Amino acid sequence: MDEELNKILGDESLDNEARKEAIKAYVGTGFVPMSKHSEQAQKLSTLKTEFEEYKKTKMTDEEKREEEAKIAKEKEQTTNRLLAQMFAENVFSKAGFQEDDYKDIIPNILQSDAEATKKVAESIRDSMLAQKKAIEESVMKKIADGQKKPDGGNSDKTNENETDLSKLQKGLVEAQKANDFAKVAYFTRRIQEEQFKNKK
Repeated sequence: MDEELNKILGDESLDNEARKEAIKAYVGTGFVPMSKHSEQAQKLSTLKTEFEEYKKTKMTDEEKREEEAKIAKEKEQTTNRLLAQMFAENVFSKAGFQEDDYKDIIPNILQSDAEATKKVAESIRDSMLAQKKAIEESVMKKIADGQKKPDGGNSDKTNENETDLSKLQKGLVEAQKANDFAKVAYFTRRIQEEQFKNKK
């Protein structure tokens, strides 16, 4: 599983959103939030409780012990899943990512073992940090290149474009602080356009 995830995360032709979709497609999930079906969920819960109570009246002592063991196992699995989710969320939040950056990834990497989930989360986190660093270095290089005085050209036009460029650079810095990859990409493209205009 790690090898396939690393392949997806290492594909430079994919942006952050495309990586998320690729991970979802690979892991696969039929998850549907129960909040969207609260009324049906309540009815199902009531019927299940009534059935369990009826079943207990017909069960032998041995069957009751088996049922209790089954319930205990289910509770343990639920607890392990919640623990795994906490481990994964902690990995991303400690790396400085906002919840919106990883909330769609978490459900697809949860495993019954919390430590195994943590390792997958760390692998994805490292790839995301590497991508973020590469974007920042590329942007800073473009900003530095754009600050070089262009040869010739109309001085009024240059001043106007430099003002626009300054605004875009400020927007880029804010987007980077917010870890908003979509805005980082937007401001990077707009800065390139303004720099190109300056050189004309």
